[in-house]
Amino acid sequence: MPRKVKEDLIHIQTIRDNRCVDMFLTLKEIEKGVDRFLDPKNESIRPDTCCTCWPVEKPPKCSFWDRIMFRCESCKE
Repeated sequence: MPRKVKEDLIHIQTIRDNRCVDMFLTLKEIEKGVDRFLDPKNESIRPDTCCTCWPVEKPPKCSFWDRIMFRCESCKE
């Protein structure tokens, strides 16, 4: 039977030393990690495969679905 997980925990997977690692992180821990990633002094240790996720900048006014369905005029590049 699966164990109950607190609602404020988020499941994360990453590859470390060629092994998949599962983690449960709080939103605060994730925010701290993003801040560390964006810190210019850590730029030299970012992996070559970074930045394939959605951008960290605040999204435009259009909704997610309008953007992916190309119905948002202000989001077109």
